[in-house]
Parts: sequence; structure tokens; C-alpha cells
Amino acid sequence: MAVLVRYVGGATMTYHLTAYSPWEGYRVMFNGSAGRLELEVEESRWQPPLTRVTSAYGAVHGDTTAEHAGGARLTVRPLGQPPRDVRLEVAHEDHGGGDPRTLNALFGPAGPARPAGSAGPTEPAASHPTATERDGALALAVGLAANRSFETGGPVRTDALIPGAY
Repeated sequence: MAVLVRYVGGATMTYHLTAYSPWEGYRVMFNGSAGRLELEVEESRWQPPLTRVTSAYGAVHGDTTAEHAGGARLTVRPLGQPPRDVRLEVAHEDHGGGDPRTLNALFGPAGPARPAGSAGPTEPAASHPTATERDGALALAVGLAANRSFETGGPVRTDALIPGAY
């Protein structure tokens, strides 16, 4: 699958997905006027055939880590300067998107009253910008537009799917 998104402000996004690949992960690149930012997350380096998973949550995004789990690399490429790598920690035993750092940003630090992985009423710290409900709806609109485009074969405007969102 391939999706091309054009934003009102002039930015573009391309999204490619291969759902049957033996490799699991993603690569995200941001190109801007000051350089490029590259993130590569390798969730599993390969998939063994017919592996039985004893975890209720899955082998890579559950309570266990697959032996073949990969890692993450973040590279900053400023214009006119050498690139530099930024060290990242990856928690493979937690669900992707629900790792301790993300949960901390969304719900505050885990403590005796709220164990890691549970949602709570704590507001996120001001130093941790998080997506709003509107941001989530707009991201969902991109996926809905992609599905509609697959059905029709033509471009789809997201403002037609979520009236008044813009």
C-alpha cells in the first residue's frame, strides 16, 4: 500500500506499508529547511515459521521479548554538518506506542498507586507535548481517506470526511 498526503500548508507525507514482510518495523524521515531527521525502529529482524506464542499479548508487543527483536536508531542530519546518532532505548516487552516513556508523557510517572501500563487521571507534564483529540481525529481522517481512495481509485479530501475539522 502506498499513500500520498498533501497538507494545506504545503507539506507532503508518503506512507508505504507491506503487511506480509518477514521484517517488522518502520522508518520515518522528516526533511526540512534545517536538515533531515531519520528514525528506524526494527521490531523484529525476522519471523520464524509457525512460532507458538505463550504470551497473551504477543511476542514482540506483549510481556515477552522475541530473541530476534531489533532496535532503534535516530540520526540527525543537519545541513552542512556531519550527521550524528542519538541514543534511544526501546522497550520491546511493552506494546508499541505504550512503552513506559510514552505512558509517562501521557499519564504521569508510574508509582505505587498506579503501576506501569495503567491509565490514570494525571495530566501530562507541560514539558511533554502530546497529541490532542483533534490531532487523533485528523490522523484517523488520513486513514479513512486512504481506504476511500483504495475503493474509488481517486484522491479524497479529508475535509469531506470530517466536516468542520479544519
